[in-house]
This record gives sequence, structure tokens and C-alpha cells, in this order.
Amino acid sequence: IDAMLTGIDYCNKGDQDTYWWDDAVASLIGWAEGTDAGGSTSNGYLFYNIAQYLCRVSGTCNIAGDSEVNRQMMVALTEGKNDLLALKCDSAETYMKDVEVLLDTILVDLVAYYAEQLDDDPSDENNVAHGYIVATSLIPIMEKVSQDAANSIQLNMGKLGVTPMVDGKNVVLLALKTYVSAQNINCDLLTRDICSASLQSDVGGDEIFPIIDSGNDSQESSAGLLSDQYIPTSNIDHILNLTDQLEAIESASDYSTAFDIYNSDDPGSLKSLSTDSLYTAGSFNTNPLYPIYMYALWQSANGDGIMDNKEFDDSPVGLFGHTIIMDEFDKKSGFNAQLTAETIRATNMWMAATNALYAGVHICSNSELADEPSYVNSIDKAAAFWIGTHKDPDSSEGGSLYAWSNRIDEKFAELSGSDFDANVKILEGLNAMQSEFADCLGSSNATEKEDMAYKMRVHADDVARYMTVPLAQSLIHSLAIAVDSPASIDEADRVILYALVALPQIRI
Repeated sequence: IDAMLTGIDYCNKGDQDTYWWDDAVASLIGWAEGTDAGGSTSNGYLFYNIAQYLCRVSGTCNIAGDSEVNRQMMVALTEGKNDLLALKCDSAETYMKDVEVLLDTILVDLVAYYAEQLDDDPSDENNVAHGYIVATSLIPIMEKVSQDAANSIQLNMGKLGVTPMVDGKNVVLLALKTYVSAQNINCDLLTRDICSASLQSDVGGDEIFPIIDSGNDSQESSAGLLSDQYIPTSNIDHILNLTDQLEAIESASDYSTAFDIYNSDDPGSLKSLSTDSLYTAGSFNTNPLYPIYMYALWQSANGDGIMDNKEFDDSPVGLFGHTIIMDEFDKKSGFNAQLTAETIRATNMWMAATNALYAGVHICSNSELADEPSYVNSIDKAAAFWIGTHKDPDSSEGGSLYAWSNRIDEKFAELSGSDFDANVKILEGLNAMQSEFADCLGSSNATEKEDMAYKMRVHADDVARYMTVPLAQSLIHSLAIAVDSPASIDEADRVILYALVALPQIRI
């Protein structure tokens, strides 16, 4: 590309010399000498023969044995050279841009090819090396389009010394699909099945969500939560640790410290709660609140058609939690540790708690999922997201959702004198659902399980409504404070936060 640009610069100076354009063509084709279409179908190690190889292994070469990408590229290269000779510099630049998109097409296709190979056999060292090379070639370009898509490629193919494809082929293909759409790459020129990738896993059917959010393999149940007011039946320590991370963010002295804590790509991290493709896919299929938020935050002007094309604030709408958090981190008014922690709590942690509630309902109806070796009781997970490491039921100190709900409840109790306590209702509902969940998994009667799943769904709806109470209270309270302190930027930002997380349920 650089050589072609140099050739165009000379053209703009009135020079018909095509040396630099010829240099670019040689760099793409190398020693392939063969057919009229511009090269051998079997020799060479540069970009031209990569496309030839991909069309051969996929059976998509044309009748002459050539890749369609290469055929179009040779046309663009030939016409571009002719334009340089005629001093049609703008036209030559157009052909150069066509070549750039075609090279992007080959590189994306090659990453997808090695993703498939590594998904079949992650121990193949040759493919690991090839996959690493092509992935790290694409990642810097992808980062300009979608940091999340680039991170998915980095995590699954862009690291040596670790097991590749930890999230599976489909996650990589989804990341590539994001890039393909943004770069206007022609799906018909791809030999791998990128453009039909959807938010579905290759394991266990269409409605898949992770049973566990991290690699915690302990089979020993966690200690009782909230002074034993909720007793877990599985190990949820990895979720309880998220409360500690939130408290560390809230006490951080600067942006970098807080961002480093949040910006972990580890499974089960605060960030992964809204960026992990499997997690968001399962949430969309099982949690009725998730699509409500997605559709409420999406505007028809910001992408149309399938959900993958819809956007919120210039990012895929399914990543709305992460998008809101990044806006808080990067807002013009500067870093505010308390408000940043509050944003993560009210977006990712809150939605994760409701996701777990409805995942429990789904597993009740599909109890074979509970046989997975990584199984963690979904209701225990909901309790862990909400209560975290909080100990004293009456305390409002700490970084958990429970403590946050207590804090806002205290403010309203002072004004209204009401003895309503959302946390009491939530705790009652969690304990009831835990018991129902155990009964459901222990039953082998299909009709009985269906009735139990319905009963759990009613309770999940109730608990989710109680979890919404502190969102609505926080919006009302922040509005009142902002009216009293109109010059406070922090209070204005807090109003925006709670409008984003409370109004979707009202809007829909």
C-alpha cells in the first residue's frame, strides 16, 4: 500500500513512472509466474497465493483455478497502473483503495481459517504459530474499528504459551464479523463462514449462556452470605471477589489504577460481564430485561436489520453496559472514582444479578445443563452478585449492590417514613428460588418441572422488580440533588447514569 501511495504521489507531480506500483505488485505476488489472470495457482508465499490456498481448501476457486479475490485484485492492479500511465491519479488511488480492501479480505479469511483449525486441535503447534502471526497482523487494524473485537482475537489467538481459542471458534468469528461489516468487506469473497456467525455457541443448542463466569474449579461451597442469611450450595468465591474489585476502584487515587482493575479480559471479570459474547448471547435469550435495555437504548438511526447491526453510542448495542462504563471513565469532566464504581455497580453487576436469576429458570427447564463439570448454582450466583462480601444486614458501607440499596433506602426512609426495604424482599426471594431450584433439579417428572419453572419465573420477576427499586430511587434522588446543586458536574453525570439504567424499563 505504501509503495502504491508513493506511485500516486509521483503521478500527482506529473511523473508517469510506474516503478513504485510495480514494486507493490511484486510484493503481493512474489515469484508466482503462471496464468493469464496473473499468477501461479500453486507457487509463491505472499498474499496472492494465500488467497489461492484458501479457495483451494474451500473448493471456491473459479473455473480457471483462481481465487475471486485475486481475480479482482489483478484487475485493480492492472487498471491502476494504466491510470498512472495516463496521469489519472485520482482513479489510480481509487483502485489502490480497492486493493487495500481485498488484502483485508484475505487477512480476515486467513484468521478465520486458523481459528477453525485451532478450534479442532488447539495443540497443533504449527497452527498455533500461524494463527498467532496472522492474528497479530490483524489486531492493530481491528483496534481502530472495535477494541472489543480486537480483544477477542487477542485473547483467543494473539498469545503464545497459553491454550488458544479459549472462548471457542464462534466468538472469534463474531469478532471478525464486526470488522467485516465496518470495513465493507464483501462476504461473497470470504471462503470461511464469517458473515453468518451469530450469538450462538457450538455447544448445547441455541440458548447458551455460561454456567460459570470464571475458571474457579473448587467444588467446596462458599461460606454463608450476609451473616448466614443466605447459604450457598456451590462455590461462588470468584463472584464475591468482584465486590472487592469494585471497592478497590472506588478507593483508587487515579484513572490508571481504576481502569487497570476494570479492564481485565479474564473470564468472570467486571468487564467480561458485558463484553463476553457467550454471556451476552445467553442473557439475550434468557433474561427478558436484557433485550428490553438493548431496544430501549437503540435508536433506529443507529443501525437497522439484525441485532448485530444495531448500535448504542457507536458501539454494538449488546455491549451497552461496557459502553456506559467507558463513557464514565473517559468523560470530559474527568475521573471520579466513586461515580465510576457506582456506574459499574448499576450496569454490569446489576444486570449480571438479573441474568443469573433467569438463568436459573432456564436451567430448571433444561436440567441437563446442571451436569456440566463447571456448573454453579445460578441462584447462588445471583445472591453473590447482589450481596457480595457484605456482612452486616443493616450496614450501608461497602461496594456491594446490597450496600448500595441500603444507602439509597436510608435516604428515602428519612423523607417518607416508610419501612419498605427492597433488600429484605430480595433476600426472601433469593432463598425461595434457591429452594425451588433444588426441588426442580431433583425432579424427573417433566410436567412437574414445567410447573416449578413457571413458579421460579414468577419469583424471578418479583426479585427483579425489587432490584429495580434502588435504580428508580437513585434516579429520583440524583435529580433532586442536581436541582439543588445545578453547578455540580458530578451530580449531572449521576443523573445521566441513572437515567440510562432506570428509564429503559419505563420506555419499553
